[in-house]
Amino acid sequence: VDTPRFHMALAEVATLEGHTDSVWQIAWCPTAPMLASVGADRTLRLWSRNAAGWKLSHTLDEAHSRSVRACAWAPGGRRLASASFDATVAVWTREGDNWE
Repeated sequence: VDTPRFHMALAEVATLEGHTDSVWQIAWCPTAPMLASVGADRTLRLWSRNAAGWKLSHTLDEAHSRSVRACAWAPGGRRLASASFDATVAVWTREGDNWE
């Protein structure tokens, strides 16, 4: 079977800086122009995009005592989970512009 070939050009549109150690995973929010990233600095960082570009909107750093290795959004975009090498999973809920 001959598979059609698609040519796609990719270009970097932004570099998000803020983590102080390795970044392990990123996840796109399913309902808003947001991105979550987690890393060895024990943080979950939320990035938002507006007309001016990407900016760090929240740093969630109180839940984990070791490297945060994974994150995943709930389908509705109001909840976010993070998993760490400290053997914990944190579940965050967005209330307006705050995360708890």
